[in-house]
Amino acid sequence: MAPDYPRKRRLRQPLAPRQRRELARLLAVLAAGPARQEKSASKLSRALDWASGHFNLLASAAALLVFLGACVIFHVSPLHPLHKIANEQGEYKRQEDKEKFIKTVVARRLEMGCELLNEGLYEPAKEEFNKALNLDKDSLPAELGILKSEVYNLLQGEWNPALIEKRVKVIEKYCEKLKKPDVPEDPHVLVFKGDINYRDDNTDEAIRCFQKAVKIDPNVSQAYFKLGFLHKKKGDQALALGLLHEKKGDQAVALRLFQENSSEQALALYNYQKAVEKSKWNTRYRDNLACQYAQMKDHENAIKHYTKAIHLEPDFIPPYLELSDVLRQNGKFKEASKCQERAVLLLEDQRVAASPKNQGGWIFSCDLLPGKVKLYEIPEKQAYAYLSLALTLHLFDKKPEALEALHYLKKARSLKLKTMSQVLSVVRQDYAHLPDQIKKKSDFCEILKREIPAPE
Repeated sequence: MAPDYPRKRRLRQPLAPRQRRELARLLAVLAAGPARQEKSASKLSRALDWASGHFNLLASAAALLVFLGACVIFHVSPLHPLHKIANEQGEYKRQEDKEKFIKTVVARRLEMGCELLNEGLYEPAKEEFNKALNLDKDSLPAELGILKSEVYNLLQGEWNPALIEKRVKVIEKYCEKLKKPDVPEDPHVLVFKGDINYRDDNTDEAIRCFQKAVKIDPNVSQAYFKLGFLHKKKGDQALALGLLHEKKGDQAVALRLFQENSSEQALALYNYQKAVEKSKWNTRYRDNLACQYAQMKDHENAIKHYTKAIHLEPDFIPPYLELSDVLRQNGKFKEASKCQERAVLLLEDQRVAASPKNQGGWIFSCDLLPGKVKLYEIPEKQAYAYLSLALTLHLFDKKPEALEALHYLKKARSLKLKTMSQVLSVVRQDYAHLPDQIKKKSDFCEILKREIPAPE
């Protein structure tokens, strides 16, 4: 039998304060019994019911927390989608503003092109329409404007009525597509038709076309200008016929023709005035208005408009010589000679003399020759300017000016023109139109015969 050893007692350590509190709480719960458990179960049930009823809110909150966590982890701004939307809206607005601006610019280019067409400035008009078409590739008005601007573009610079008529028909087809209900015909097409009729010697039909054009659009100054030209032409023809019948002794017919001339010249003046009113910066229109005043012996208005034309375009040569003729008729030789000297300098400058504005012919009605005298070449124009200046200097009736006149006579002679006889006829007519009290002091025609022999 094993010896009975005495057992060792286990030493008990005292509980820590926190452990004592937990033990006390546990004992209290156990002591509470079933009532406390039932209360806890009730709270848990209510919590589960609330969570079930607010599931969407909790899911959204959870998604928001995940989204914000991802933004923090990946260093992305939570407002990035809003910035993107704002940028897209801004880009759309900028694109919309750009399109509006382009439409405005195209409309202005088209308007400017039409204004230039109204004045007959076809090359500048074409540039405007081309700029409009570059901005809007589908612009039918721009394409139509280009066709109008090119209607007189001829391959070799010669008038070709068949080609121009075909172009006008193509333009009419385009006009039908863009036709406005209140505009029966395109005014520019009517101007083109008027030109064709004039070239076909159908003056009355040409006048009707131009009149119709200004009735549809009063801003077509080119039509007014051409009406002035045609009425002047009809008046000149009536005057020539009147003088012929007066020589024959048929006074009644001559009187009727003189009245017709007065009526036509008045219409010419009215239409030239309207052309200048619509296009006050157009030197050609103002120059023709001044010529009309001069023909009607209204020298004050003629001088006024010639001077204005010179101020508008100082390198446009015709107004200088035309103004000098009016000044010379009024005995203002010094002012006349200054204008002519300026014209001579411009004609001797090949760049200026050959510029497009000065390439047109100088046309004179000459009683001494049948038909009209037309000077197209620069040497012909120089010869006329030299001789006209020589005439003015000779009228001073002083030795220094007389010697200078001989200098210009020699310059004209040195040109050795085959058409010198025509130029001399124009200068003699200028002399013949001077007042008698001025002509009495001069023997210029005799000097011309001596200094410039008739060409063989």
